[in-house]
Amino acid sequence: AEDFFRVSWRWLLQRTPEAIIELGVQSRYGNGEILLNDVSDGYREVTAALHRVVLDSLREFDREALSPQDRLSRDVYEWYLEDQLQGERYRLFEYPASSFITSVPSNTEFFFTDIHPLDSEQDAREYLARLRLVDNKFEQLRASVAARAEAGIIEPAITLDWAIDALRSVSRTRVTSTDYYRRFNRDIDAVSELEPALAEALRDEVKSVVDQEIQPAYGALVADLEALRDRAPQAIGVGQFEGGDEFYAWALRHHTTSDLTAEQVHQLGQAQLERVHREIRSAAKALGYNNRDDLVSLFERIAADGGLLSGEDILETYEQIVADAQGRLGEAFGQLPQQEVVVIGGSTGGFYVAGSEDGSRPGAFYAATVGQEASFIMPTLAYHEAVPGHHLQIALAQEQPLPDFRRYTNYTAFVEGWALYAERLAWELGWYQNDPYGDLGRLQFEAIRATRLALDTGIHAYGWSWGEAVSFYQRNTGSSQRMAEGN
Repeated sequence: AEDFFRVSWRWLLQRTPEAIIELGVQSRYGNGEILLNDVSDGYREVTAALHRVVLDSLREFDREALSPQDRLSRDVYEWYLEDQLQGERYRLFEYPASSFITSVPSNTEFFFTDIHPLDSEQDAREYLARLRLVDNKFEQLRASVAARAEAGIIEPAITLDWAIDALRSVSRTRVTSTDYYRRFNRDIDAVSELEPALAEALRDEVKSVVDQEIQPAYGALVADLEALRDRAPQAIGVGQFEGGDEFYAWALRHHTTSDLTAEQVHQLGQAQLERVHREIRSAAKALGYNNRDDLVSLFERIAADGGLLSGEDILETYEQIVADAQGRLGEAFGQLPQQEVVVIGGSTGGFYVAGSEDGSRPGAFYAATVGQEASFIMPTLAYHEAVPGHHLQIALAQEQPLPDFRRYTNYTAFVEGWALYAERLAWELGWYQNDPYGDLGRLQFEAIRATRLALDTGIHAYGWSWGEAVSFYQRNTGSSQRMAEGN
């Protein structure tokens, strides 16, 4: 069984060359060909066929003859493969060019700015070679968008506009201001083995590729999306599309690993909101706040009274929170990951990116350091994204003597469930004991999660409009309009 797990997963992982680099497993999985992920529908169909072959072969094993650990691995693998195959049936319901961080454009840019190594001459040459493949990847993406439009599935107008704006900004900005170029320009001089003249020549080549290939590729995609704009629906739920209800049922199963219906998830969210609203009011009352205020007004006062930070103060505060949390992990955990976690500031944040196996990148909590941040929400966000949340769980999983598909495959219900548990654990361990404002931040995050249960089902199963969704979010979380749109 162990050989089957290893060989079959190698077979599948090699379908996504960017993932091999992100995981830092080139030494085991190979990096002979300089490639980017193929995002075409035809390639995905072949990948699905490979998933079917692996699943059929897996089911030939005598489950009862396996060791307990291999039996568990077999069951996890089976669930994963079945889920992938079922999801592929609904690939047309995706919005692959959206502005969300998991979209093809966002993933591609992040791969070059934060993932691709740039520590040697070979890294630099591979960076350049892969840059030359971006326009082909965008051609595949444009074909995918067209196929979905032909099937009657176009991203809703409000979010399509966000995508157009984000893509247009890349296509029209000065070449030397693009993140593709800036990252290379920033790091190339630190490659000590490169002669200055060669570094300059490579820099000029990168500039030329961004100017003559990548920006035109972005521009062509913008033109395609603008041509679809008049056909884009005002409704925002997938239930408006033929087959959308079936797709949403799969999406719930995929993310929750349960058989809960949309109605059950909706009711669960409503019930959790009742609980957490009571806890928020109780905690606010203890600090002397007027509980007759609506939640938006209440949390605006809490944010002001708790203090606002900006710029480097945000970064330094997050670094201190993470350092303090790491120092206290021994209160609850006997085994900790060896991998380091760092805080990276920037224009966007509030997410975690796992480190690489080869040690080239540590785990990273990305924090937004542009504008202001209310300090009362910062401890909970750090606990969720770094420790004892995502970093502790994901880095520790990577270090276990398990089949690679168990070390590197993440399931929303477990990964996000663990991070939510980590927030609660910090409270149980007394980390908020002398920080009543931070505890209100924890409760607001709980309200956001409960709101999402009712909000997502409201949009996709009950047909809520954008305005209804924003109003529900604000009313139940106390977050502002900006937070409702950005998070």
